[in-house]
Amino acid sequence: MEKKIRILTLFLLMLPGYARADSLGIGFNDYSAQVNYQIPVSEDNDGSSTIDIRGLYNNRSDDDTLVGSLGFDVYGNFARLLSGIHFGAGAKVYGGSSDNAELLSLALGGGIRLAPPSWEGVYISTSYFFGPKILSTLDARQLAEFQATLGYAISTNAHVFVGYGNLRTKFKDLDTRSLDEGFRLGVSLSY
Repeated sequence: MEKKIRILTLFLLMLPGYARADSLGIGFNDYSAQVNYQIPVSEDNDGSSTIDIRGLYNNRSDDDTLVGSLGFDVYGNFARLLSGIHFGAGAKVYGGSSDNAELLSLALGGGIRLAPPSWEGVYISTSYFFGPKILSTLDARQLAEFQATLGYAISTNAHVFVGYGNLRTKFKDLDTRSLDEGFRLGVSLSY
């Protein structure tokens, strides 16, 4: 347990060192904490692409769960047709451990973000990623993650949000296990 906390702390301390960072998001509830770090790769009138680094710690059922992911997402901007609606697709590599079971999985998925100008700072986003058996290894046989967020942009550089997440993995010799499920409050800061 102590080793996992040190690794997560080291990971978090390394994040602010990258000057190219676009945003840092932190969300938490009584049992879990999540940190997202997004680095912009490109942005133009047609859309954007980002690298997303995430760390998640959960101890809800006394089975310390530590999961990290590294993803690449591309979102299209359809301003000419639908102002404030963005569709995206991406890939993520998940790695971590839960109750002496380890996982490594490549997941593909996508999402949608709704933020019409008439909503005046309110936005909704949702995403789903799936890692089938063929792309999962170690003790993992399958992985699925769903996320939904309702947020408000206080300014262009500060957002507050409430989000729901459900991360499930099927381990060999074990049933499907929920690694993280629940609501989190959080803040995202851009710089």
